[in-house]
Amino acid sequence: MDAIETEEPRLNTLRALPLMHRLMRLIFTGERERFTKTQLYILITLYHRSSLTMTQIGEHIGASKEQTTRAIAPLADEGLVQREISSRNRTKVYVSLTESGHALVQELISRCSEKLEKRMNERLTAEEREALRMHLAEIASLLEKAVIP
Repeated sequence: MDAIETEEPRLNTLRALPLMHRLMRLIFTGERERFTKTQLYILITLYHRSSLTMTQIGEHIGASKEQTTRAIAPLADEGLVQREISSRNRTKVYVSLTESGHALVQELISRCSEKLEKRMNERLTAEEREALRMHLAEIASLLEKAVIP
């Protein structure tokens, strides 16, 4: 049994974080010219979560409410997201993707998926690619359950 197999799960988590960061940089190369990393995370979060408050978005992407607000303003100006004040609590602002924002994220996902597929095809066997897809889906679900309030 080699050292990697005997590492504690928490060490594997820490080992995976910089790899995930590198993966994000790789697949979003080119997209970062138009959007900040925070804006990309917001767009992707809203694509999967529909409508969230500024606070919820910040919690989801690991940013303060202030950072989230600053990142959302240009997205709203471009017509990619819309902000709506809650009728029940006027201090809450809900943010959601517009139709054009939804279409843009679908296009981003498609382009980024192609980049990722190409990279995986170059470096992994078919069995490894399938295992990675399966495990990433499971990891994402478990992390959402463990991390997001």
